[in-house]
Amino acid sequence: MFSRLVTLLFASLFLFGTAQAQSKSSLDSPTCMMWSEAPLYGSLLDRYSHELYIWYWHAYGFSEVSKLPNWVNQQDQFAECFENKTKGNCGFKANRSIQKALGKNRTDGFGKKPLKDLFQESPPPAAVKFAMQSLGTCFGDDPALPTLEELGLVSGDFEMNACGLLARETTYALDKLPAEMDRVPRRGVADS
Repeated sequence: MFSRLVTLLFASLFLFGTAQAQSKSSLDSPTCMMWSEAPLYGSLLDRYSHELYIWYWHAYGFSEVSKLPNWVNQQDQFAECFENKTKGNCGFKANRSIQKALGKNRTDGFGKKPLKDLFQESPPPAAVKFAMQSLGTCFGDDPALPTLEELGLVSGDFEMNACGLLARETTYALDKLPAEMDRVPRRGVADS
């Protein structure tokens, strides 16, 4: 009986330790499309993107995001994720009350509904998947995260000139892309 109790205790400590050890950020991942030495904090302040914001919230928690000096002026941009016209493209359900609260660009509403409910947890899995489609596997080692294949991404040895050419063509010559590319959602690019 005692040995079973000790075994159960060790097993629970192991599982608890494993759950705690999961990383929320993995900028050193070979399939992360952000440079680990880039000034991400500055990028988020200067060039807001939904994807980068969701990654920062996921990696550091909202308590850190809310301390960003320019966050109060960027809330209205994040509010776009809750508009009816986005139809969940950012990974959030449309929500007029959240959109309206964020659109005020004020920090005194974070302790009240609906923002308190939104930010008390990490971003929802659908929002993380949305951001991963642009940023890659920078979101830690949680086995519940989608794989590259599930995101529609591939890994491999690619020539940088070819990648640059494709990026320029996609950005500047959308009308010249093959018809099958119309079915592929356009992904945002996080600056680093």
